[in-house]
Amino acid sequence: MHPDVPPGTDLLVEYGWSEQIAERFADNDVQGSPGRIVRVGGGHGDTMTSAGPLRVRTAGPHVCTGDWVIVREPAAEGDMTCTVCAVLPRTGAIRGADASGRSEEQVLAANVDTVVVTVASDTSISVAWNVCWRWPGTAARNR
Repeated sequence: MHPDVPPGTDLLVEYGWSEQIAERFADNDVQGSPGRIVRVGGGHGDTMTSAGPLRVRTAGPHVCTGDWVIVREPAAEGDMTCTVCAVLPRTGAIRGADASGRSEEQVLAANVDTVVVTVASDTSISVAWNVCWRWPGTAARNR
């Protein structure tokens, strides 16, 4: 096990658990277990926790793939879906235009360390750069 990882969180190391994330979790007063969102869709999502993968309700706080969250066990007997109680502060996000057509943005992914942009060989490369990326500490402008 990694020396900076508290006991019981070793499954999360593969998903980016670190001492900094452990500190953000410890600074939060919401009760629950840490998890990383690995998929979101239709008001539900999948999260990886120290106990393994869990299905979660995402209706409360806005969550997206990559978020570190605090999850609470199901309240009702027989319910297999946990609840996202809090989203830990993001270190960055990839944002895009909302599909609604209004001038709103949506978070596509959170806490991303590496981005790889691929473009089909029959497409102009300028199409790939029409996306506005916003990283912490940098100014983003539409061109």
